[in-house]
Amino acid sequence: MQQKLENEQLRTSLVTIEKDYLRAQINPHLLYNTLSFIKVNAIRSPEQADEAMEKLTLIMDYALESNKEIFVPLIKEIEHLEYLIALNQLRYAQNLNLNFTKSITNHHCKILPIILLTLVENLFKHGNLLDPSRPALIELGASADRITFHTRNLIKDKLKSKREQTGLRNIEQRLAKSYPGQYAFSFGSDDGYFHTQLSISISNIHQIEDIRE
Repeated sequence: MQQKLENEQLRTSLVTIEKDYLRAQINPHLLYNTLSFIKVNAIRSPEQADEAMEKLTLIMDYALESNKEIFVPLIKEIEHLEYLIALNQLRYAQNLNLNFTKSITNHHCKILPIILLTLVENLFKHGNLLDPSRPALIELGASADRITFHTRNLIKDKLKSKREQTGLRNIEQRLAKSYPGQYAFSFGSDDGYFHTQLSISISNIHQIEDIRE
């Protein structure tokens, strides 16, 4: 019995470490570019530098804070997603073309943290958002039993290799561990666009227990 207990504790520790590692893969690109923006504008435009620092701090604080919980309120994830959008618009002098639509009828649902932020950060990192005739799209829905999320953007770079899709693969791993049999996630490219599609069943989310105690 003692050996079984120790094995279970070890398994729990390994899963926790893996979760933390996967979650830690977010935002290195965002952090580097924002700090570069702040450095350039510290003297030339200190107001913009201050605003960028404030939004970056809120996003990074959220990333660290949410690491303590397996699920967070969806409205909190949306709040920081909007900070991320505003931060990137600030970096590009409000010249990014992006349509963000929300259809929320369930205001109390929860979601695995950082998932949506990672998908949108990926859109900014690899997408071309400078063509006003073909804006990027972000669509979010939340009903009583399901969360849906869709992104679509012009491809800025050549098609990403498997190595370059690490963030998306990490999302798949986190979803598989936290929503076994309750989600569908896909991504790919067509006609010069890259898209992601996520659907999560949340009808039984209260039955999924946090492995941390």
